[in-house]
Amino acid sequence: MVEIPDAVMAALVREQALLSGTVDYFPSQVADGVPLEITVWDALKECTFTHVECIDNDVPLVRVEYTHHTTVSTKERRASRWQPAEYANHDVEIRLSAVWSLDPETAVELYGEVVDSDLY
Repeated sequence: MVEIPDAVMAALVREQALLSGTVDYFPSQVADGVPLEITVWDALKECTFTHVECIDNDVPLVRVEYTHHTTVSTKERRASRWQPAEYANHDVEIRLSAVWSLDPETAVELYGEVVDSDLY
């Protein structure tokens, strides 16, 4: 049996997800009224893998976790006649989880969640 390094497996699952992934859940907001202005596909292209795990139930599955860091802007003060509007940037960490059966005929299932934000 040949062992595949975690970085290679994570890259393979990411490429397969970009080709034929299905999104089961991805948040549209960071907090109430603060939209998340990145799509799951953009986050997947720019993320780094953190964990690779083989799940061996009836069908062998691979689960890869990725993280992506981004910022969102919120309006702090509206514009007046003499002052421009003021905005604040907030750091956000997104965790993506991809589950795949290593069969090229099946789609990769993607789940996303916001795990860290200073807006909470």
